[in-house]
Amino acid sequence: MGKKNSAEKLRFAYEIEALGTNTLAEVADTIPCIANIALYKEVENTKVDLGPFMNAKEHYPSQSIFIDGVFYNDYRSPNVIDYSHDIIEWANTKNIGKFRDEIMEEAIASTSLLFSDARLIQQSDCLYSKKYPRIVSLSRPSNVLCFICGVMHSQWIIVKCEKFPQEKVFLCTECCNSYLYIDGEKVTEFNLYPYYDQELLTRHLSEANIVE
Repeated sequence: MGKKNSAEKLRFAYEIEALGTNTLAEVADTIPCIANIALYKEVENTKVDLGPFMNAKEHYPSQSIFIDGVFYNDYRSPNVIDYSHDIIEWANTKNIGKFRDEIMEEAIASTSLLFSDARLIQQSDCLYSKKYPRIVSLSRPSNVLCFICGVMHSQWIIVKCEKFPQEKVFLCTECCNSYLYIDGEKVTEFNLYPYYDQELLTRHLSEANIVE
């Protein structure tokens, strides 16, 4: 996010195989994202029941893929919001570029993407076209350790808290409760969000039998 002292880095997450005949919507549906599973919603304390938070896609079905000046928007749900509209207008006003939008579920991968490498299908590949696009490999889960104890896995995100040297930190439940609460009340102002680690996404993929 461009914040100083941030430990977050972009890294390889998944390897996906797709056919040129797949639509961008089919490719998008194959990309696992924790934000499609669980809601990052502000809560008051760590005792909240996170069960009702595990339906993010139902609340926020909107999604877009940006490729070479084009926003490919998903219009399959009647509740989607076209976020690209305001971005395109803003870009035109600022003279940043002439962007446009298209329908994701009608865009074919072979006409939307440029490839630096490609190969013919082989006998060792999956020969059933309905299986594509598919995930063929995942990065090893990398969980974030608690900012305070450095031992336990983080379960909460704390934002805009004057007791920390950076705007956003990750804490385990025990450290969060002992450092930021007294008798269940906040000792200072901050925003608290649940943090869903990589293991949750891996379990979701395994349960859905997404990984070949």
